[in-house]
Amino acid sequence: MTQVYDGFVHLGFSNRNGRTISHKKYQEGNSRVSADNSDANGVPYYFLINMGGGFVEGEQYQVTIDVNKDAHALVTTQTPTYVYKCEKGQLTQQNTSITLEENSYLEYMADEVIPYLKSRYFQTSRIDMDKSAHLIYSDGVTACLLYTSPSPRDTERSR
Repeated sequence: MTQVYDGFVHLGFSNRNGRTISHKKYQEGNSRVSADNSDANGVPYYFLINMGGGFVEGEQYQVTIDVNKDAHALVTTQTPTYVYKCEKGQLTQQNTSITLEENSYLEYMADEVIPYLKSRYFQTSRIDMDKSAHLIYSDGVTACLLYTSPSPRDTERSR
């Protein structure tokens, strides 16, 4: 890894004797990966976890997922990603890189990103896939979280 990240995850999946295994599970910084929660069919199922509870101004995160030939995996996030306000104007970033080889199958279902008022967030997703690979990909952004104190006029009306 040549760039320093505040959180970094690299997952790799391979087919061994007709069964998918995780051949790579690397995590560092504020990012973690759950234990394997394989489904009834034995398909590896992992949760991406942010240990800090959200992204702070200026932080950078990287998620890399490689699914080799004939492998199948499910990856999701544990909770929504909160992006906190950026008082100094620094950009918070997350990059996702997915590679799918021949006849591979990945279900990537990220919970939504929730930016707070005055946050600055940039996200990239790079997907390289063989024409025979399959991908179910879900990602989204919701409205920001904000708090506005009631005006004195609203307070008077509620009395």
